Amino acid sequence: IGLNKHNLVTINISNVQVSIDPRSIKTEILRNSHVVRASLSGGSPISNKWYYSESHGNEEVKINVLSGDEDYFSTLEVRLIYGREFNRANPTDTSCILVSELASKRLGIGLDSLYNKKRVIGIFRDIQLSSIRDKTEPAIISYSTFKKTNENTINLIVRLNEIDQASLRKIVDDINKYLPDSEVEFNFLDSEINSLYLNDFKQGRLLGGISIVVIIITMFGIVGVVYFNTERRRKEIAIRKVFGAYSVDIVKLFLLKIVSITFVTTLISLPVAIYLINQWLAGFAYKTVISWWIGILPFLILT
Repeated sequence: IGLNKHNLVTINISNVQVSIDPRSIKTEILRNSHVVRASLSGGSPISNKWYYSESHGNEEVKINVLSGDEDYFSTLEVRLIYGREFNRANPTDTSCILVSELASKRLGIGLDSLYNKKRVIGIFRDIQLSSIRDKTEPAIISYSTFKKTNENTINLIVRLNEIDQASLRKIVDDINKYLPDSEVEFNFLDSEINSLYLNDFKQGRLLGGISIVVIIITMFGIVGVVYFNTERRRKEIAIRKVFGAYSVDIVKLFLLKIVSITFVTTLISLPVAIYLINQWLAGFAYKTVISWWIGILPFLILT
């Protein structure tokens, strides 16, 4: 998805009643041995992003806008392709932006270009900020020093060695040193991303359960067919054995019957299954096409 979602926590500190430099909170959190990196930000890149649309040529381009400080990239572990990241030591970076590859292509802007009176200093790998059912959209990251609190809230993104109760409790204690009356809310980025696919997870579990039931019923059906044929052809089997037929030859008689039934049912069900799968995949922006041979190949291998 363009960033490392593991062990990443977004922290929303609300009800900030005192005037405080948010960077002092960040510095205190970075002293925590559980914390790898931390960044002040405008919020979660998944649930707190905002966007706008603009006409470019003959198309309407939707642009996601994120904001963060100089450690934003290293904390999210976004891959920078060209240019450089934000630098706190460079005061002009507040009038600079970084753009995604897709934004660079769709908006026709490159390094050192001016876009909305801001200079492009870097181009980063595209980030999937929504479900993979949707196409990746252009993204722009603006730089902010976050010297003051915004509407009595402070937002941070923190990467931990490991997410556990002890590390989260330590972060709360660090924040309470400066803001004892504030409210601290944690959100886990991997959980936010997983929530985009709740319906798919439910659907997968439902289809998995149905598949297990169908397989069990099919197995009972095959056993029933074998038992029925065995009982019906018991005399024939005895006569064949008397005349020296091998057990393998007798088993082949039953297998031929089962394989022929399976072959007919496969011919009927395979086109329907492939059609339904392709219809389901049509809901995804990036997908593959299921070919007929994918279904017939396992059958041929087994037979």
